[in-house]
Amino acid sequence: MKFRICTLLAVTLISSSAMAQICKTTIAPSNQLEQYVFSHDGIVVDARTGLMWQRCTVGQTWNADNRSCGGQPTHFESWEEAMNGYAGTEAESYGGFDGWRLPNIKELETIVERSCYSPAINDTVFPSTPNAVTYSSTPDDKVNDSLNGRVIDFVSGAEFVRDVNQHRYVRLVREVQAQDFDSE
Repeated sequence: MKFRICTLLAVTLISSSAMAQICKTTIAPSNQLEQYVFSHDGIVVDARTGLMWQRCTVGQTWNADNRSCGGQPTHFESWEEAMNGYAGTEAESYGGFDGWRLPNIKELETIVERSCYSPAINDTVFPSTPNAVTYSSTPDDKVNDSLNGRVIDFVSGAEFVRDVNQHRYVRLVREVQAQDFDSE
């Protein structure tokens, strides 16, 4: 009985430590917290790139009280489903803004945090990001196949030019426009 309890405790400790983000203090952060402008409704603007991001992965819900994403992210089975799967959902019109879409691979790369892994993203800006693959809107130009898109694995921040056999998620983006901040 003691052996089972010790084994269960060891597995629990290993599992929980594997889920914690790891950041290397010897590597300068690739994204500074100061470059982001936060809103109360789960949106963040990257002042460096001019992109507006949903802080939660599609399927999760923003909790303004504790500044976190709750619930389970939506799992997309294919790149084609990811390209069309959020259309018509509340993700398409979010925080009072329309025009949300999948980021292209270059846009998605801008939120990869090179000094961290598991996940390789600033978890203050993008809390509860899955340690998994996230789709971009960029097709795989190496293969004449419209079913595969370029992805980033947020465990390591690595980009893949082919679809990989893992859970695949979506984070939406839009360009900041002048009328977004017009005052009446």
